[in-house]
Amino acid sequence: MSRLVRASSVGNVDEVSLALRNGANVDRRSDGETALTVASRNGHVECVRLLLDKADVERANDNGYTALMDASTEGHVECVRLLLEKADANRFNKDSNTALMLASEKGHVECVRLLLEKAHVNWTTSYSLMLASEFGHVECVRALLDKADIDRARPYDGKTALIFASENGHVECVRLLLDKADVDRASNTYGWTALMLASR
Repeated sequence: MSRLVRASSVGNVDEVSLALRNGANVDRRSDGETALTVASRNGHVECVRLLLDKADVERANDNGYTALMDASTEGHVECVRLLLEKADANRFNKDSNTALMLASEKGHVECVRLLLEKAHVNWTTSYSLMLASEFGHVECVRALLDKADIDRARPYDGKTALIFASENGHVECVRLLLDKADVDRASNTYGWTALMLASR
């Protein structure tokens, strides 16, 4: 691991600053990571601030995660706020996930709120709602409700946010979704409705 990446991973601001002054290649991958991705994943805000002056904010690690995706996955709100000044909130990783989808899946509601200010309102917003519903993240569901197509179904199995919440027993999510969902349309490709799935 390079000196800069190692210092960034542990939040050693002085070492990061010194490495940058000495001309370290800020975008070079070391052990599959960039200095900015490891600093962001570990929530080292001051290191992120230093690195952002010189780093390519969209340079991904070997897993296809940008710094914004890493910070969003781990719920580092201040890193997300800082990265959003330069980063593309709508970029996809290798698994076709955006930062908003990753934050929604993990239940990081403050990150979700920040990302919603920059994210395009399209199918990715609806998928974010599905993920929050599947894992029972009530506050994320609440934040996403007005931005997503609540009745949008996943193409290969017909599942909607309401079906995800129902089949996983997330009562509070179901209550929120019922206020806006078209219950008659909420059935998967096998014809199972949200009520049937909740009753199993």
